[in-house]
Amino acid sequence: MARDSLAELHTEPFAAEREWTVEDIPVLTASVAVPRPVPAADRVSRRIHRYYQLQCRSYLRYCERWLLPQAEAAYREALAASAPLPCLRAELRYQVTYNQGGLWSLYTQSRETPVSGPS
Repeated sequence: MARDSLAELHTEPFAAEREWTVEDIPVLTASVAVPRPVPAADRVSRRIHRYYQLQCRSYLRYCERWLLPQAEAAYREALAASAPLPCLRAELRYQVTYNQGGLWSLYTQSRETPVSGPS
């Protein structure tokens, strides 16, 4: 077995949440759960940790740059029409599907759902 390889990777979820508001009203919430190797003591585990931390930051940046303007526009349209105020929800999750013999497989899934707020 190579010096930097692992027989099995132990992870726990690293979670982050963020909320964006317009005029103190939540218009977009995002939650992220990515794997965090424990302990991140070897080189492979640290590289995996850095990769998923970058994915987490990138997803939150995507929410801010692309989804927030859409959520703000939907909020303003609802406000002008005296309709229920929407709040968009975005999430990124992962699931480990295999973790044996030095092979580690997982999938990540992201979704965006509009949520109506109070009327």
